[in-house]
Amino acid sequence: MIVGGGGRRIECAAEIVELAAAVAEQVEFLAYPHAVRGVVSALDGEPKGSGKTTYHMRGTRAMLRGELFLNHATQRAPVLLVTEENPRTLKEALRRADLEHERDLHIIPWTSLVGVPWSALTEFLEQKCRELSIGLLIVDTLYAIAGLRPEEENQAAPVDALVAPLRSLAESLKMAVHVTRHDRKSGGPVGQSGRGSNALTGAVDIVLQLRRPDGQHPSTVRQLDILSRLDLPNRLLIELQGHQYVSLGERADVKTASAEDVILKHAPTTPEAAELISQILERAGATNSKACKLALGRLLRQGDLQTVTRRHAGRERKAYFRRSEPEAERSSQNTRMF
Repeated sequence: MIVGGGGRRIECAAEIVELAAAVAEQVEFLAYPHAVRGVVSALDGEPKGSGKTTYHMRGTRAMLRGELFLNHATQRAPVLLVTEENPRTLKEALRRADLEHERDLHIIPWTSLVGVPWSALTEFLEQKCRELSIGLLIVDTLYAIAGLRPEEENQAAPVDALVAPLRSLAESLKMAVHVTRHDRKSGGPVGQSGRGSNALTGAVDIVLQLRRPDGQHPSTVRQLDILSRLDLPNRLLIELQGHQYVSLGERADVKTASAEDVILKHAPTTPEAAELISQILERAGATNSKACKLALGRLLRQGDLQTVTRRHAGRERKAYFRRSEPEAERSSQNTRMF
């Protein structure tokens, strides 16, 4: 509660609680977790092999037919796809997803947009979205469709200028906007792997990264890492089964997940006390199995484990230690909220 000038009481606390409740009620998924009314999301992945096209094609198919996607119900709505895909490969992607004859799927090829300024293009897209009552707009890939030059991709201002009209479009038409972006060659964690400036990560509401998971998995399985302002899981393993993507859960590799828990539980918490992985596993009563090796790699990529160099048996070796809990919690909170 805040008391204003003249003694006027403003019930701020109550208003904030009511606003939060209203916003929570308004979260409306068209296709979980990437298509939300009024929200802009981005999907990052390697140019070939990650499966970005397969992912959004299957999500589109589920939406148009009211089928499940990642074990969640979808909401039927027309879809507008603006794509840089080559017409031949696009036709094949549509055929594989059984989308060749969907009348509520509207496609604008990149070849018809060459040279059109982004401001004019977004005005045109708004007009089309209104005319067709579009529920989901997909821009694949954002930088190519917008005609952003390579040097501009690394600058925050041009990237912010791309996203601003898309946010306005999503909010004013109560529709979902989903854009894609290629990963940079060096890769990185979700939110940092995408090519160009990280301003895109801060400008959108949901960032997803699609890649092949560690370990031995069928070729149809992908790892979907998620960074979001909404209440979404950090990671899902998903599998393409026929025409549908299904969720295998957040930690489908039980052996690797168990090995992660063992390593984290027994790893030292300071650089001075860092130990070789063999020493950590020996104290834990565990063997250096394949699952432990996969878990070690995953924990290093996630930043849960850090390394220092130790001389052991006449050789330079990596020694490992775990971040302290408060630091890990702060990092997690900062990452989740950008």
